[in-house]
Amino acid sequence: MGVTTRLAALRSDYRMTQAELADMAGVSRQTINSIETGRFEPSLSLALKLAQLFGKPVEQLFALHEIEASEIVALGTPPFPRIVPAR
Repeated sequence: MGVTTRLAALRSDYRMTQAELADMAGVSRQTINSIETGRFEPSLSLALKLAQLFGKPVEQLFALHEIEASEIVALGTPPFPRIVPAR
């Protein structure tokens, strides 16, 4: 399952460089670049830290994107139905 991010757009809205954000988050500029380009998925703690720095909920910065059933079968993982809250 992959992660999509709005980090680059949000960083740009704040007129912040990758290096500035990296310093504030305590990671390298390369880590920020890799997150923004989809080559690296941040740990939960880093995702939460980045969201906190921007004062946004983590789901406004990151979202899981759906995978096809064929990808699930290829992974050997049984497909699970979406969990629906009890009424």
